[in-house]
Amino acid sequence: MAPSTSSLLITMAAWGGYFILHSVFAAEGIKQSCAKLMGAYFKYYRLIYSTLFILLLLPPVWLTFRGTPDFLFQHTGLRIAGIGILLMGIGVLGWAGAHFDQGEFMGISQIRNRPVSNRLIIDGPYRLVRHPLYFGTILLFKGLFLAYPTTLVLGTTGVVFLYLIIGSRLEERKLLAMYGPAYADYMRTVKGLIPYLF
Repeated sequence: MAPSTSSLLITMAAWGGYFILHSVFAAEGIKQSCAKLMGAYFKYYRLIYSTLFILLLLPPVWLTFRGTPDFLFQHTGLRIAGIGILLMGIGVLGWAGAHFDQGEFMGISQIRNRPVSNRLIIDGPYRLVRHPLYFGTILLFKGLFLAYPTTLVLGTTGVVFLYLIIGSRLEERKLLAMYGPAYADYMRTVKGLIPYLF
């Protein structure tokens, strides 16, 4: 049985709200305001941010998979291909994650007062695409839809893909401000979201 229009819209809105909050709290202006408010406790900001957005991911995921699935199509070959693409996405995410400091990414290094690396990463998967985490997410959700092709997964995938385009643009503004000509040169030689294409 297909979900109601309101269920689909609520699910898509939950994902959209998640991504908007994620971008707002990653913005430099918000971080600077929090630094002033938190003072010496600002070293906990990244850990709070990471933990909060892992927890906030749970409601939209639950909304996406709740209820009886209404498969838009059922094809064993597509399902197998979808699982393969999904696993490739997870692999790309892991490969990208291996090229930066996980402790820093989660906020643990900041708590321990370790210096934060500001090195521009352009090796490993970053040689192929500027945003390998986003590329891995594209593969993951494309594979998920082929493996589990429901209306709610389709709506979710649409919102995720839209955010990845917008989010990558917002992130590139920060990276250009941080790295200047070095990042501008990198942008000219390496595609943003899909290797060699886009």
